[in-house]
Amino acid sequence: MTLPPERETLATRRQNLVPDAPQTSPYLIVLAGIDRGDRHQIFEGALVLGRSRDECDVCFQDDGISRKHAEVTLARDGTMTARDLGSTNGTLCNNQPLGQDPHQLRDGDKLQLGNDVLLELRFQSALTANYQQELYSSAVRDPLTGVYNKGYLLDRMKSEFSFAVRHDCPLALIVLDVDHFKRINDGHGHSAGDEVLKSLCRRIEVATRQEDIFARYGGEEFVLLLRDQALKPALTTAERLRRTVEEHAFEVAGGSIPVTISLGVAVATKQGLSSPEALFEAADAALYRAKNTGRNRVCSPADDPQA
Repeated sequence: MTLPPERETLATRRQNLVPDAPQTSPYLIVLAGIDRGDRHQIFEGALVLGRSRDECDVCFQDDGISRKHAEVTLARDGTMTARDLGSTNGTLCNNQPLGQDPHQLRDGDKLQLGNDVLLELRFQSALTANYQQELYSSAVRDPLTGVYNKGYLLDRMKSEFSFAVRHDCPLALIVLDVDHFKRINDGHGHSAGDEVLKSLCRRIEVATRQEDIFARYGGEEFVLLLRDQALKPALTTAERLRRTVEEHAFEVAGGSIPVTISLGVAVATKQGLSSPEALFEAADAALYRAKNTGRNRVCSPADDPQA
């Protein structure tokens, strides 16, 4: 039976409303590890995975990952391969060890780097990938300031402490607090206080290294984690941050206001501070010493007369 012309037209219109299948791109999705939930788009060419920020395209700050651990390659014809780069703890694809010869990958394959990092290869549309990246960011980022949140910080403290112990290198931690923050809220309003915190975070992120972990611990208290920094350079970093904040004009409705911070610095070494919790407590105690002795200053355990 032939459809009437008007119904043929309606059917045609409905077909035209159905969008084409969205174009997909390959992504490596972190299923296990500190950065679980994160994803990395794969572009044409070789993608080096490992621990070194200088030598790798995708960096995993995990103690079981080698500096240059594995490589994923996307050829022009769409073929994808993976190979191990002579890593210490090996690379698995679907639980099978990879050698240094390329192994072809398919959608859904799982790559394990070392003992703890598990990745899955997925082809996704840009819309799906952006949505899932937003979910990841909301899980690890502070919604007001955009810096890492307390949960992510605590996870990284454990892994960085383990790395410091294994490689016998120092791990510095700076705890900082905005001086008289309640006065800012009371005198200029909570929206002004929020703007101060956001501006403060932008200033500090610019003044720190890419590999440093900067997080909001709670309220107006923030933490900076510095891999492989002894006490002296960590104190230098803290003093630079103090001056950066003190010299900046914080603009709020009605003009600019002066803002200062107090900072406490502690360093874990092989000789002392045997846990991440002890490291934080030492830096936090130094922070309170800075606040109780005048604010807008940097203190460390070495400043404690009872130490």
